[in-house]
Amino acid sequence: MLNLPSIFQNKAFAVEQLCLENKVEKLYLFGSALTADFSKKSDVDLIIEIEEKNPILKGEILMKTWSELESIFQRKVDLLTSINVKNPILKKSIEANIQLIYDRKN
Repeated sequence: MLNLPSIFQNKAFAVEQLCLENKVEKLYLFGSALTADFSKKSDVDLIIEIEEKNPILKGEILMKTWSELESIFQRKVDLLTSINVKNPILKKSIEANIQLIYDRKN
């Protein structure tokens, strides 16, 4: 597990286990969780890369992982794939404020 912002340090093991079980290649954190604006009311914004190529299985893994991430973080999770981010303004905003928090290869 890579360096996770301090607010999530106690959740690092659970996130890593979830990623291992669900063929997650990479998981990125972006948005308010990386800023001083993050609060108890904030959601968690994540981008996920999944190893599975079969679109049906990939969808099932994505939904399962999303649900389990909400359980781990005990708050709403916005889970995107890099393919979902088509809006150039959103993409630029994300790229300016993103942190890799899980990498299967590390």
